[in-house]
Amino acid sequence: MQLSIVVAVAEDRAIGRNGVLPWRLPSDLQYFKEQTMGKPVIMGRRTWEERKGKPLKGRLNIVLSRTLKEVPEGMLICHDLHDALTAAEMRDFGQAAVIGGASLFAEAVPKADILHITRVHTRVPDADTFFPEIDLSPFELAWEERHQADERNEHDYTFQRWERKKG
Repeated sequence: MQLSIVVAVAEDRAIGRNGVLPWRLPSDLQYFKEQTMGKPVIMGRRTWEERKGKPLKGRLNIVLSRTLKEVPEGMLICHDLHDALTAAEMRDFGQAAVIGGASLFAEAVPKADILHITRVHTRVPDADTFFPEIDLSPFELAWEERHQADERNEHDYTFQRWERKKG
């Protein structure tokens, strides 16, 4: 099972403010969709609740929670990341993507094969959710694409794909 992480993160590691992304980057949302479509997406309970009960279409949505009892049809509740990966594997998926939140990212990075990181070139002083500090030394930068802010995307940003080093 190949595990990836898909995240957009500001220069100060901010990933959220009041339960939403603290920027407007439609190009990043499209990139997110491309990286997750057709794959199981694994998220924590708060990330699920911030979606207001709307599953991501075209993906198996797996929510990690010990307290949730019900989710919409076609979704799964698992107790931990190991259970979520097992559930995805049992359904013949070869890949899964962790999409948040902060504590799940911290747990998943040591297990991840690929990190899809959108570097948003801004700071968010009033952010309340942050991507954990991670050691990138086990990974190598396989691809990078820089973009300038434009009429649709309010900040400069860079797409990066980090792959775990072999051996």
